[in-house]
Amino acid sequence: MSYDGIWTAQITGPRGWRNIGILVMDGGRAIAGNDNFYARGSYAVMDDLVHMTLAVWFYGTSGTLAGASGQAFTIEFQGNATPQLIAGNLSRPDKANFRMRTRLTRRVDLPAFPSRPQPDTGDWASRSTAVA
Repeated sequence: MSYDGIWTAQITGPRGWRNIGILVMDGGRAIAGNDNFYARGSYAVMDDLVHMTLAVWFYGTSGTLAGASGQAFTIEFQGNATPQLIAGNLSRPDKANFRMRTRLTRRVDLPAFPSRPQPDTGDWASRSTAVA
């Protein structure tokens, strides 16, 4: 089973589940972000268990997960996976008692790209449409 795709990430808190960003999983690489952070790292899957480690660059408003703006830190995620949902816990290795219930919901598979870019023939005239 491939988990490559675009996922939404949510954490739970006193007011229920809250969206925290978008995650792209692609062949063992992971990239995530929203308007407050950017993260990149890697993931591995064994059976139905997903383990992910991400380096996070946070530039938003201070909060429980991130701390002060301008900080860089590491997060780890471990969760049980189904084809559409990965549910588990998010933690920070630098904060021993920090754990947040987290879920990732698959939104779309990654599109298939050709292995090599196709050469451009330069025939722009045949691709253009006239505007009246």
